[in-house]
Amino acid sequence: MPTLSVILITRNEEANLGDCLASLDGLANQIVVVDTQSTDKTLEIAKAYGALISSPEDWPGFGPQKNRALDLANSDWILSLDADERLTPELRAEIKAVLNQPHMLQCARNVLSLYEALATPSNGPHSGSKELGSFMFKISILLATYNWPEALRFCLESLETQTDRNFEIIIADDGSKPETATLIHAMMERSKHPIQHLWQEDQGFRKTMILNQAIQAAQGEYLIFLDGDCIVQPDFVKRHRQLAKSQMMVTGSRVLLSESLTQKILGWPQWNFAA
Repeated sequence: MPTLSVILITRNEEANLGDCLASLDGLANQIVVVDTQSTDKTLEIAKAYGALISSPEDWPGFGPQKNRALDLANSDWILSLDADERLTPELRAEIKAVLNQPHMLQCARNVLSLYEALATPSNGPHSGSKELGSFMFKISILLATYNWPEALRFCLESLETQTDRNFEIIIADDGSKPETATLIHAMMERSKHPIQHLWQEDQGFRKTMILNQAIQAAQGEYLIFLDGDCIVQPDFVKRHRQLAKSQMMVTGSRVLLSESLTQKILGWPQWNFAA
């Protein structure tokens, strides 16, 4: 069977990491944990599960930190998890089935990424609409960020280039420093779209909590979850609208850029998809 590496980035995940790694139940050939200055028992838990641990002193942002974990993985397949995620027995079986498909191994590196489905009240403003599937319903983009304003700027600029403009942006900020708020306020003044900034105190990786607040604040009938280090194509929102169906979830893929290309793009004065 092809081998599998599980990669995680952590900070003060003592309450979550043990259950997450226990749910792997022998599935992984390698566990990689890249930790950001945890002060609790996160590293002890990771060691108990035989994880390869890296503890860089800096925080370059979610994407670059995940890439660090990716660089340490040595298996045929990579499963990217957050510490508050769990594998059910059914999901473990599905992953094993994927690993047993030889034709799937034609890529140089295969990445499995789990995305959480956050529940919303069935009577909320985005619980379904008679107009869903037409061009009449409003979309809310829930944008998660933490201490990487340079990448967030390009993400927001890419949203300004959308061919479909009927959406709002809610930034779910997991405790960023004031530089991020300064950028967001500057973008608010020139954006074509409503932008709302939700912030919570930095107490470790609590992305799901701030995203739940963003869900409650959303006015759209269709929610798009996006990370603040992702740059989207001009038809990103348009394609979501075309694919939208009531009670259905649409998932997409992403391309992880190298560190050198990332730095080159961040050096541009502004985002230009044509470049």
